[in-house]
Amino acid sequence: MAAKRFLKSSIDWAAFIERVPASEKAKFQLFKAKVDGYAKRVMSNPEKPPAIDFEAYRSRLPNRAMVDEFEKQYKSIKVPFPADNLTAQVDEQEKKLDVFLQQYKELADLQCKYYEKVLTWWKEMIPLDQMTMDDYVDYFPDSPHNVYKYPSFWPHDEPPRPVFPYPRKGASH
Repeated sequence: MAAKRFLKSSIDWAAFIERVPASEKAKFQLFKAKVDGYAKRVMSNPEKPPAIDFEAYRSRLPNRAMVDEFEKQYKSIKVPFPADNLTAQVDEQEKKLDVFLQQYKELADLQCKYYEKVLTWWKEMIPLDQMTMDDYVDYFPDSPHNVYKYPSFWPHDEPPRPVFPYPRKGASH
């Protein structure tokens, strides 16, 4: 009986746990245990409150008018539940997000294809330790190590630069 109350708000835990990173699994398990505990406590209560036996009170109490008044007030109580005017907004936002996520997925798929091609290029390349300078220039034409574009002479490094400027001749200290 009580299970009918929560069919709409049930959570797909299997789909949920797929999206949880490995570092957050322990926190997720604690969260799920709390949710299950709350749901169990709510489900342990009956769907409708137990009926009050006003006849038993009438037979025991001397003032039956008081019991009649309590019964009338009890039956007139209606607990107002707020109107659900946010579900439509949430559904609309979800539709917009689905469109955005679909576009993002397409972009990510294109990037994956590009990087797979780059990875294939690197795998098919001659290993760097077996490459000649001509091969290197062919694979990396814009590299600063291109000896044809940027020739280097022995000793192949920049001349040392002084840390402090030298004093000029005739300058006073």
